[in-house]
Order: sequence, then C-alpha cells, then structure tokens
Amino acid sequence: MKKSLIVLLSMVFVLSAFAIVFADDAGVDSVRAGKAGAKVTIGGDAYVRGYWEKNWDMDDDAADADVRYWDQRVRLKITAAAGDAELRTRFTTDDQRWDGTNNTNANLATDYAYLHIPVDPVIIDFGRQKSDWGNKLMEWQATRDRAKLSAKFGDTSVGAYTDKIDEVSTTGNKNLDDINDYGIFVTHSLGDIEGGVIAVFYDDNTTDNNNGTRVSGYAKANVAGLSVKAELAMKTGDKYKTTKTATTDTNKNNQLGAFVSVSKELNDKLSVSGLIAYSQDGYVADKHFTPTVMIGTDNSTALANFGENPLSGSDDDSLLFVVGADFQATPDLSLYGKIAYLDLDAYSNNFANSKTSASATEVDAGLGYQLAQNTTLNVDLGYMTPNDLTTKDDAAMSIGQSITFKF
Repeated sequence: MKKSLIVLLSMVFVLSAFAIVFADDAGVDSVRAGKAGAKVTIGGDAYVRGYWEKNWDMDDDAADADVRYWDQRVRLKITAAAGDAELRTRFTTDDQRWDGTNNTNANLATDYAYLHIPVDPVIIDFGRQKSDWGNKLMEWQATRDRAKLSAKFGDTSVGAYTDKIDEVSTTGNKNLDDINDYGIFVTHSLGDIEGGVIAVFYDDNTTDNNNGTRVSGYAKANVAGLSVKAELAMKTGDKYKTTKTATTDTNKNNQLGAFVSVSKELNDKLSVSGLIAYSQDGYVADKHFTPTVMIGTDNSTALANFGENPLSGSDDDSLLFVVGADFQATPDLSLYGKIAYLDLDAYSNNFANSKTSASATEVDAGLGYQLAQNTTLNVDLGYMTPNDLTTKDDAAMSIGQSITFKF
C-alpha cells in the first residue's frame, strides 16, 4: 500500500504543478505556442467499506464463505484539454481487503486512457476505453483497447468501433490470428424519449474460430409522470453457444436477456418502482445491472449477476420481479426498501432434493446519509430465502456499509 500511495501522491503533485503551468490564459503570453484554452482538470472519488456476508455462496457446505471484511479504493480522474481535444484517463489504487499486514494486495491500475478528438460532426476516440451501453443490461467483458468513430446529426448519433481482445503473436501467419470485436450503433432522442440499437461481431481468427454476435436495443422515457427503462439483448454464434446437459439440446446458442422498469414520484418525498427481468438459455447481464443488493456484482454484497448460476454450469431461464419504494426522510437522509422474487430454473436439479424449478425471495433495505459536502454514508441489507435451491436451503444475508467521498 505504501508504494502505491507514494506513486499516487507523486502523480497528484506532478499533475497539480502541470495544471498550474498550463492553466488557461486565453492565449495571452501562452507558453503553449499560442495553443489557447489548454488546461488540466483533476477529480475523483474514494470510499471505505465494511461487509458482513453470511452463507453468501449458498452451497450449504461446511465452509459457507461467511466473511467479514473492510476494503477501500481511491480513483483519480484526469482530463487534459487543449482546444477541443482531450486526453481522458483514470487511475485506481485498490487495497481490496484489509488484512492487517499493510495489505500486500494493493495495486495501482489504469481504468482507461484515451484521446477524445472532436472534428465536427465526427468524434474520434482512440485508446483504452470502458464499455457502456444503454441501461447496462448488455454484458461487456472488460475495458478494451479501442478505436471508435462517432458522429452526431441533430438528435441522432451513429458510430462504429473495433476492440482489440487478443493480439496473437505468431510468426508463421504474420500476426493475423487475432481476436477482435467490431461494433456499430445508433442512438436517437426525441424530447423525453431516448433509444438506441447496437450490434457487435466477435471475430476469432485463432484455430478455435469461435465467432459470435451480440445485439441490444434500449429505451428510456419520462411519460405521464412515469420514468421507464427497457432493454432487450441477444447473444448468438459459436462464441456464445451454451449446453444444458451432455445428452440434450447441446447446440442451444441463442441467449436472450430483457428487462423493463417503471418508477413514479408520488410526492416530493416518496417514489415507488417496479422491475421485471428475464434471462433465457444462460444469458448473463452486465455486472453494472444491479436490481437488488444481492444481484449484480457491481454491488460487493451480491451473490451473482442476473442470469448467472454460481452453483453449476446449467443454462436454463431466470425470471426476476422487484418492487420497491424510496423515501426522502430529510434533505440529508434517504431510505429505501425492496422485495424481489426470483424464478431460478438455472439452479434446478443441482441437488437430489431439487424440484422442477428453484426460486428465492429477497428483502432489501438501506439508507443514504450525507455526512458532509460530497461525503455520503450508505448502509445496505439484503436477506435471501431460497426454495428448493440447495440441499439445506439455508438463507443468505449481506450487510454493507460505506463512506464515499467525491472530489
């Protein structure tokens, strides 16, 4: 941790000095040879979190992964601008879990680093970028080295990109056996309505030759006092082929995922919401899709991502219903509660006593409290009761607390 912290603090010091030297002087006596408007902006966030997780893997064995731990993270976001062009990057120092020994797991990572160059109406983004789309249902594997071109015409944006997934270095084929993604997308907004469609082709030129395609369409709208979000995604091809058992339906390869959510503010303090999500043939939602405390691994309290089965490799369907309410008790204190029901075909027949369809019920509760400007305390509780899910059907519980600071 000390080494990572020294590196991070040194970086902040150097960049702070850089920001002072290259502050915007509107081109007057510019040390940038007349490059007006150059500047560096530094921001970021940090948190400290503590968790208690009981039977969170739900496997009912002697070691139920009951854990209690603390962790922390600091992220530094830097944007260097010269004219309309920008260099965008973010660094993270992640201590993972405190272990009382100066934490040997500490590391310093680059979340993204790329050039953003507007050439009206075209925008060029080149470098290591994070993937994001729609309402976060579509699964993205990781940050990628990417070249992307996009353009905006009024309320419509179109674009195309390629991701480098694996640079295969071999001599005989002149380094052509690479794995890449190729994507095209279009989005459009009309007043309070926004939507888009994306198609991504996974091109595998290795000897495996496991190609595949992902397609997703999303929509967001504010209509008649209702906030509505929806997304439909599909994965198909050899890359995404799934298998139920060794003897039945081994070529099942069209995976579908979908969800619709609706929320409404009843007054200036109380709002209610509902969500339905569906996963077919093993479709796994992105980790940022977090409908409950225990679903969506962007939550450290989560068991798994929606549609994912942590107990086996089966690939049946999953269905999720969630209803919830949010209450702004005071300007600084917000409260929420949720009830979720999961129909988990993906877990069926994992154990001798499992029936045709397993299920689970989850109850969530939490609060957010503003301790100071840009500093928030959050407490989240999730309690899940399984039904014909494992041999003992022991309940799982996750409690998380965090203090987050944004700067």
